[in-house]
Amino acid sequence: MIRYFFLVVFHILLALAMHRFSMVSTVHAIGAVFIGLFWAGGGRNMERTAYLGAYIAGSEILWRMTKADVFWEYGKYAMSLVFLCSLFSRGFKRVPFPILFFLLLIPSSFLGASVNIPLHILRKILSFNLSGPFALMAAVLFFSRIKFRPDQLHHLFFAYLAPAIGIAAIAFFDIYTAEKIEFTTESNFLTSGGFGPNQISGALSLGALFSYFLLLDPNIRKFSRLFITFIGIFLLIQCVLTFSRGGLYFAAAGASAASFFLIQNSRIRNRIISVMILMAALSTYIVIPRLAKFTGGALLERFESTDLTHRQDIIQSDLQIWKEHFYFGVGAGQARYHRKNLRGRIAAHTEFTRLLAEHGMFGLGALLLLILMGLTFFKRAKTIKGKALSASTFVWSFMYMAGYAMRVAAPSFVFGLAALSLLPDRPRPQKMQVTKEEPINE
Repeated sequence: MIRYFFLVVFHILLALAMHRFSMVSTVHAIGAVFIGLFWAGGGRNMERTAYLGAYIAGSEILWRMTKADVFWEYGKYAMSLVFLCSLFSRGFKRVPFPILFFLLLIPSSFLGASVNIPLHILRKILSFNLSGPFALMAAVLFFSRIKFRPDQLHHLFFAYLAPAIGIAAIAFFDIYTAEKIEFTTESNFLTSGGFGPNQISGALSLGALFSYFLLLDPNIRKFSRLFITFIGIFLLIQCVLTFSRGGLYFAAAGASAASFFLIQNSRIRNRIISVMILMAALSTYIVIPRLAKFTGGALLERFESTDLTHRQDIIQSDLQIWKEHFYFGVGAGQARYHRKNLRGRIAAHTEFTRLLAEHGMFGLGALLLLILMGLTFFKRAKTIKGKALSASTFVWSFMYMAGYAMRVAAPSFVFGLAALSLLPDRPRPQKMQVTKEEPINE
């Protein structure tokens, strides 16, 4: 765990350097992909490639918020490239569902060419809307080939956590150095490190969920548990301070799904109860009162609100578009030009209704395949921990796609992680009992 401690400290300092100098961020983004391709090209160690994929998924928002000189969808394509390169080196396993899922989205994509949109803009629209599904296909194909031990899963969690903590560190630094912060009942860019609150909230929530998994492991020692507890609380606090409510709900739903299965294990059950009591006490008596005072009560008002920030209007509009273009939809990225009940060209916030509006019956088929894949991954899991991981990642990724669509690599990565096969724990070596030999009476 000492190496993880230094890894976290290093990434806090690295993130602050990236925040100050965009060139550092650019070098980091390009270097991560080169290392990933080097590991993946050898085709020998898929575990390292998995760690690098998690690292890219965690770093994507960090690169965006520190203005790395790479194209906007770089994170999704980088993760996909590393995964696919590893698969080409080792050979594909027959997993038709993820490939069919992506292929179903191709026919309607050509509809955009019939609209009077310049080709360079159309290319960006298609990339924005299809890069997420493409990354999901690559992640599922990759993780379907992997069998992990629980200790290897810990490495993967920390590979994501390291850059995620860097994101939180930037947000904390901006809050600490701000001369004045105005809190309202809307999402707050200043407390989100100057970047999109929704994306920051989502990235930190996944880090908090991974921290929860680590805390529940009975083999984690006391000092390590304290360290992980601090990380989880820090990520949750920064997640809440974005005033974007989705992230907290995603983390809570994912943790609940995991706990539903893990509670069957008596050793883990006691750990779950302890964590819940600790979190409830800290939240009730320390965290919530202090944050409420810091934000002048705006935080409580924000989270007590049930307003969906116009998502219900976008959903209704998407369903109306699907009704009018039932078979083929209006084409990838074209729904924003057809929404009649909304002012401005608002991008989709809910991936599922976007699939229906823009891809019609093909989108419905893709959505059904997503659900079928999730159920298949869950059914294939043989251990309690495996089922907990599959259910938790499935729930988190679906909730993310329902609230924030697929604008980043994280939901694709997490959905792919549900396909991973988790091996049983290795039995602990039994301590040999040394007994004194009794003297032999001659």
